[in-house]
Amino acid sequence: MSEIAKHSTAAEAVTAPTTDRTIPQSVAQKQDLAVGAGIQVFTHLLPMIGLLWGFFLLRAHMIDVHMAYFIDELNHVSRAQVVWSFSDIQISTTPSKFLLYYYIGLFDLPNYLPGWLARTPVALFAMVGAASTYTFTRMWFSRAAALTAVIVLAVFPFMIFHERMALTDPLTASIVMMSLWYSLVLGRHPSKRGGLILGLMLSFMIAAKILSVPLLAMPVAVMALFGKKPLRLNQNLRQQAIELWKIYGPTLLNAALVVSVIWGIIMGFYFIHGLLYPEESRPLVDDYLYGLPDSDTVLDGNMTHVEEAFRYLWGPLLTAISFVGILVLVWKRWREAALLVGCILAVWLPLIFVAQRPNSRYLSVVGHLWVILAVGGMFILKDELSRLLKPTPLKFVQWTPVVLLGVWVVTFGTPFSYQNIYEPTALKLPERETHGYFRNFTGFALRDALELVETLPPISEGTNQRVVVGIIRSCPFLHYHMAEDAPIKIICPPEREVRHEVLNAALEQYGAVYMFNEQLPPPRTDLVLHRERIAGRAQWLATYHRPHGGIIVDVYIVYPGQIPVSGVRTTPDDDEIPLVK
Repeated sequence: MSEIAKHSTAAEAVTAPTTDRTIPQSVAQKQDLAVGAGIQVFTHLLPMIGLLWGFFLLRAHMIDVHMAYFIDELNHVSRAQVVWSFSDIQISTTPSKFLLYYYIGLFDLPNYLPGWLARTPVALFAMVGAASTYTFTRMWFSRAAALTAVIVLAVFPFMIFHERMALTDPLTASIVMMSLWYSLVLGRHPSKRGGLILGLMLSFMIAAKILSVPLLAMPVAVMALFGKKPLRLNQNLRQQAIELWKIYGPTLLNAALVVSVIWGIIMGFYFIHGLLYPEESRPLVDDYLYGLPDSDTVLDGNMTHVEEAFRYLWGPLLTAISFVGILVLVWKRWREAALLVGCILAVWLPLIFVAQRPNSRYLSVVGHLWVILAVGGMFILKDELSRLLKPTPLKFVQWTPVVLLGVWVVTFGTPFSYQNIYEPTALKLPERETHGYFRNFTGFALRDALELVETLPPISEGTNQRVVVGIIRSCPFLHYHMAEDAPIKIICPPEREVRHEVLNAALEQYGAVYMFNEQLPPPRTDLVLHRERIAGRAQWLATYHRPHGGIIVDVYIVYPGQIPVSGVRTTPDDDEIPLVK
């Protein structure tokens, strides 16, 4: 065909009038294609959507029924109630775990708090960590590995136990995983705008938990190991660093600028306030957490705790799978192993060697990375077995690593998750968790004592309420353990040293009152009440035991003077109360 003919045909095609019938057909075809593509995307995402709903259900179901509040949760809740009002400038501006306060404070927490209202936001945010784990694992390995990682994460005791409570660590863990994923995205597609977003993520990460500061180096490591020009150890490192800086310098500078500006303002305000009001200043980290250990005993205790965490929160099978996964990745994908293990050690080593008594929840801020190590290693091992076995009768053996993950989910992860929901006090946990969450500073026993008092008649003068004097360490938080309409008035000594004076003042004002008292183990005597200092007579009503042989809570009626009382079991004649029943 000649050039003239070509142009003539093209002109006819352009100028030829289109009928009313051809336009709807074209639009309909495009609509069909769009609908088909949308259905395909939805179908592709449906397994992950279902997993996320199951993930959330395991964390939110009966979240406040069987597990009593831990003292740190109550501290977070009390601060969240005032943080947005700025009525306490110390709480609103001290940059220590304050992101959780602002986050759950958005839910307008009442004074008489239903537990689910503070805990569910944390469980909800954990889905962000699960989604980031899925996307990150899919980018590195495969969709099947990503789905498996979410299944393992859903029932991973190391994570789910803490994600059902109003704690800062699960929030931090999700932001760490999100920041790691976005660092990988920028490693493939660097941009100045992306650097600003990454800077915000990193700023939030530190605001959630200041022990995550070492992970500020995470984006640099990701871009160096997985960027457009990954580092090669056998080549000129200086020249490679220059090339990497040309590619990622603008992105990293923007991220650093955002972190510097945000945290410069925060820390500047914190230091100025500390200079002006030194007596009101709170430390960024508690003294009991960080500081060089005084002896090898502390380090030995920390190592024992890590071993117990693997034993009770991983289980022997997942522990073995995790370390085999590390070895497999070192063998086949050393860059992935270096990044994940490096991030874990950046958080764990300071806690093990510097912290006085680290809890498993501090270690869990990099818990998602353990799941990726285990699952990624097993899928790489499966691929290697598939390559070695090829089409042979034993080819099914290639699935053994993945089957082992399934065995762990069925035999360890799922039973733990079920027990965590319905009978948490029966869980086997590391000693520090057992002591902290069940024996010591918890709402166990206190909830029972409040329920008992609510069923008893009012005995105080001038009020229909049951007046309770709390000679317990968490007395200011007692109202969180009861309903808003509970007919109970709580009186708390402002300091333990004035406990006798507060009790006597209540007796003078109200006559008879109820009293809660904790039996602290020797040599603790700061809550012991001495009979000769009480302007009345104490009558024992009940004793409640915290789980696992924890600290006991006694309930008494205290009457002014020496009024004889019948029908109430009395304590044995002794110089001090409480007495061991």
